[in-house]
Amino acid sequence: MSRYSVPERIFIVRTYYSNNNSPIVTQRKFATEFKLKTTGPSASTINRLIQKFERTGSVCDDMFGNVGRPLSVKTPEKIERRSQVFERSPRTSIRKAAQQVGIKRESVRQIAVADLQLFPYKIQIHQRLSQRSVEQRLEFANTIVEMIDSDQFDVNMLWCSDEAHFHLDGYVNMQNWRIWGTENLHFAIEKSLYLRRVTVWCTL
Repeated sequence: MSRYSVPERIFIVRTYYSNNNSPIVTQRKFATEFKLKTTGPSASTINRLIQKFERTGSVCDDMFGNVGRPLSVKTPEKIERRSQVFERSPRTSIRKAAQQVGIKRESVRQIAVADLQLFPYKIQIHQRLSQRSVEQRLEFANTIVEMIDSDQFDVNMLWCSDEAHFHLDGYVNMQNWRIWGTENLHFAIEKSLYLRRVTVWCTL
């Protein structure tokens, strides 16, 4: 719990008890209260804080065995180093950034989100379209809308389809493909139209 301030911990405890002891509701309200783009503390973190509060009557860290002032990874110099890492390569992962600056991944993530106000926006992959293709799609959409408005098109006869591709020459894991920034630049990478793959198609 060292990453959360005392006022934040007090908010967690109060919110937990005022919402039927729900860690999920507490998590959401915490993110809203402190304007986080990500979710608040995990359910296990909230439960540990509540257990500590019920056991000791305090939300402060136990200081037994600690001597002197605790060391902080959030010095201006270290924050600047992390800022330079993401400025040089916004697509650097938290794991690689932690290796470069030599501290824990959680500390890098905390600085990126809380101090640098960065968010890992997802990189999109889409098919390259010519200007003519865009115009044709817009024309088709407008034509369908006009036909529906004039009862020339029966929406009950509309068929929906979907497809799944099994790539034969490589696959990009887009779940952890992110670009760090203070705002969403809508970064996208174009791909070739024709790939070596097997496609399964279904319509309903």
